[in-house]
Amino acid sequence: MRIGVIGAGKIGGLRARSILGHPDTQLVAVLDTLSDAAARLAATAGARPTTDLTQFFDTPMDAVVVSSPVPAHEEACLRAFDRGLPVEIPLPAIGQVWRVCYRRTPDRSVRLRELADGVLELTGPVHDEDACRARLRQWLAATARRVLAPWLERISERTGLAYKSLQIRGQRTRWGSCSTQRTISLNYSLLFLERALVRYLLIHELCHTRHMNHGTRFWALVQSVEPQAQTLDGELGDAWRDVPAWATWY
Repeated sequence: MRIGVIGAGKIGGLRARSILGHPDTQLVAVLDTLSDAAARLAATAGARPTTDLTQFFDTPMDAVVVSSPVPAHEEACLRAFDRGLPVEIPLPAIGQVWRVCYRRTPDRSVRLRELADGVLELTGPVHDEDACRARLRQWLAATARRVLAPWLERISERTGLAYKSLQIRGQRTRWGSCSTQRTISLNYSLLFLERALVRYLLIHELCHTRHMNHGTRFWALVQSVEPQAQTLDGELGDAWRDVPAWATWY
C-alpha cells in the first residue's frame, strides 16, 4: 500500500516510521509547509517532498495520513476523500468485502481481475486514477447486473408484477426508475446498501409497472408487498452517504 503523510513534525515522523516498518506499506509523499522538514522526512524513504497540496495528491497513493495541526485537517481530509482510490470495497447488499490492490505494469490500459479470497487486482497504468475509477465502476455495474437481475426476477415472479427489461446504470440522483414501457433501471450503487433497502427498492420499482405515479393506489400496493415500506423509504433517502466518492466520480 502506498501512503502519503501530511505534516512532517514529530507526529508525522512517528507515523512515517510506522509506515516504513511495515513490509506491505510504502511512504511515497510527504507534505509540509516547511520545505526543509518535508525534504528531511521524505529522504528517509525516497519519497516525494512537497509544500503544495495539489502536487501532493498528484502522487499515486492508496491512503493518506494527516498529521498536520488540527486547523489544517479539514482541507486535507476533503481533498483525500475526493481523490482517493479504494483499498477495500464493502458491498453489504450481497454480503461481500473486496480488497483492492494496484500493480503498475507496462499494459497500455487499466485491467481488473477477481482473484481468490475476495481480492480485486488492477494492473496497467494504475497511476491514472480516473482510469482506475472507471474500471472499478465497470466492475461494479457488471456485479450489480449479475446479482440484481435474478433478484428482481424472483420478486417479480413471487408478486406477479411483470417487467419487460432491466438496465443497470450509474445515476447520480436516483436509485432506480421504471418507464412506461416497463423497463426498470437500477443504480449499481445499490450494492453499497443493506439488503433490506435494496429489496424495498426492487419492490418499489416493480409496483410502478402497475401505477406510474406515487398516488394512493401505488402506495397501497407497495405496502401490501412490503409492510415496512414507509420506514424503508425514509432510510433510502439518507442512504447516499453510504456510496463512496469513487463510485460516482465522473
